[in-house]
Amino acid sequence: MHIIGIELHDNNFSGLDLSHPERGNPGIGGSEYLFVMLSAYLKKYFCDKYAVRIYHYSENKLPEGTESVIVSSEGDIVERLKTDGTEVFIHHVNRDLNWYEKIKETDVADIPWAHNYIHYPEVRAIASCENVKRVIFVGREEYDSYMDDDIMEKSAFIFNMMNTAECLGERERDYGKNVTYVGSLVPAKNFHLLAKVWPEISSRVPDAGLKVIGTGKLYSRNAGLGKYGIAESDYEESFMRYLTDDEGNILKSVEFCGLLDNEGRKKIFRDTAVGVVNPAAADETFCLSAVEMELHGIPVVSRRKHGLLDTVSHGRSGFLFKNEKEFVDDVVKLLSDRKLNDEMGRNARDIFKGRFEAADIIKEWSRNLDEVIAGEKPGYVKPAGNHSNDGKWVRMIIRTLRFGLGLRFIPSVCAMKYKIKGV
Repeated sequence: MHIIGIELHDNNFSGLDLSHPERGNPGIGGSEYLFVMLSAYLKKYFCDKYAVRIYHYSENKLPEGTESVIVSSEGDIVERLKTDGTEVFIHHVNRDLNWYEKIKETDVADIPWAHNYIHYPEVRAIASCENVKRVIFVGREEYDSYMDDDIMEKSAFIFNMMNTAECLGERERDYGKNVTYVGSLVPAKNFHLLAKVWPEISSRVPDAGLKVIGTGKLYSRNAGLGKYGIAESDYEESFMRYLTDDEGNILKSVEFCGLLDNEGRKKIFRDTAVGVVNPAAADETFCLSAVEMELHGIPVVSRRKHGLLDTVSHGRSGFLFKNEKEFVDDVVKLLSDRKLNDEMGRNARDIFKGRFEAADIIKEWSRNLDEVIAGEKPGYVKPAGNHSNDGKWVRMIIRTLRFGLGLRFIPSVCAMKYKIKGV
């Protein structure tokens, strides 16, 4: 029996029932939810092979059969890992770089799970840390972004998982002309870009409605909110001017639904014509919300870049736009053309209902864990398309120079970007 340690960052919420993630997200951040899913499904499908130990920070109800270890800090985790018999430890990226020095004091095989793009100093630390045996990226596009860097020698990608049977849903036959946004109301998720164009969308489709699922509290229950109680004060002001009348009242076409559990989201989805997620797609590595809406037969609109290329099929399950004009036109088209909307909604369900099935994805996790335990290195997977995304064609050339011709002194794209821009 191999002991697999998994870190859950639950320090921003407590008292929640996380014991049945297969029933859907109970209203926490997508990344946190997926760490719970991984824990539950490893235990469900491989209980004879792995013992699952969850290191976390707050009192929450965890999946049955997993071991709960409440810790106070990353340093506390390292001290426990030195003696508690954990063989493999899985955690989020964007850590204090000291982690990759401290983990060397243990015998643990370390696996960073990259739900976010990795800042270059951490890329360098991961690549040079002997304890890091594998990096797991959550999609093809994110994985391809590092193809020319040394980190690729210990990298693999595994798509995020969903319990398709629970997530599949149907829209009402007479669903309304509602646009539904799902995501945290923080600058990084770019809701303000949808708010900015809403007056134009509303003028072209006067009976359209906007429903917003999420608040500025999605990632922190203690976040201080602005006048309307929707998002942090400065950010709230940046988008509410587009969604209020001259007297400061929220437009009748707009409804802020707050944080909703799985059943609450399903109720909104049943009356939704168009789904919108992160309209800039900035730093999106996957976007679980896009898939969630597609599995309800809702076509999704977002930006044509990064992880959305993995989770939205442009022209089939929705539209991925290149500029603001396309954004407005795509939403209006789907609100106005019911035949096209229904066709794309059916496509969305058909395309994605099996692609991210948890029962299949967990087998990929098990294969990678077994390889790590056996000391095997991952193989490289060549790009499958989207060569214009994120300068991929440049990365392909540099990879050939660095790995094919042995010119390792040439810096990777992410190394060059860090030198030039500091990002």
